[in-house]
Amino acid sequence: MQEEPTPPFRGKRGRAFRGKPPEPEHRVNQRIRANQVRLIGNDGEQLGVFDPREALKMAQDQGYDLVEIAAKSDPPVCKIMDYGRFLYEQNKKQHEARKHQKGHKLKEVKFRPRTDQHDYDFKKKHAIRFLGDGDKVKAIIMFRGREMAHRDIGYAKLEKLVEDVAEYGEPEKRPSMEGRWLHVIIAPRATQPKPKAKPTKAEAKVDADTETEAKDDAKGKAKTKGKAKTKAKTKTKAKTKTKAKTKTSAEASA
Repeated sequence: MQEEPTPPFRGKRGRAFRGKPPEPEHRVNQRIRANQVRLIGNDGEQLGVFDPREALKMAQDQGYDLVEIAAKSDPPVCKIMDYGRFLYEQNKKQHEARKHQKGHKLKEVKFRPRTDQHDYDFKKKHAIRFLGDGDKVKAIIMFRGREMAHRDIGYAKLEKLVEDVAEYGEPEKRPSMEGRWLHVIIAPRATQPKPKAKPTKAEAKVDADTETEAKDDAKGKAKTKGKAKTKAKTKTKAKTKTKAKTKTSAEASA
């Protein structure tokens, strides 16, 4: 009778592998092949050197697994433990490590030689936020046509940006030209300044009241000026009418 061929081993993603399946990370229980093992108890106590079958029986009597943790030692080191819980805690640690491991990115902030102050302030805030997040910032001045004749304006704008964000980052080198682009890369500082504390409710209320009073004063002054102007116009019109009437009367009498 012809034997059926062994089906290929499939990995986690369903891909088929011909030949032997990959070795597990740890040998557990009956998979331990050594003639003797150095045994560690579940509480970390050194128990000595045992036959693997005897060590496995000790682990099973306690309701645990026998796990080979150092296969290259002589003799190999095995530990009595709950292997399922061990794998769970190991995966949890790896997940936490990946979660806190953040890759730094290079963010771009683009300007033109004629970028106005409002746009400059807006993009400067973005650069400060990127540096605060631990990312590098590549500030670029883009030149077009005849603007290349005024590269000094671009250098001045980049130097101003470097000074404005000096508290959060520092340039890796001086600004340099690449074709029609003038750029500088700013790296974040190791210690970032603390964010400004938010005002309390009482302080916010006082500020709001002060702002309201200032607006009311401004409105009052504007109304007073408007009334004064109206009075002045009325007086001027009245004088003009009086002069016209006097002149008309004089001409009629003559």
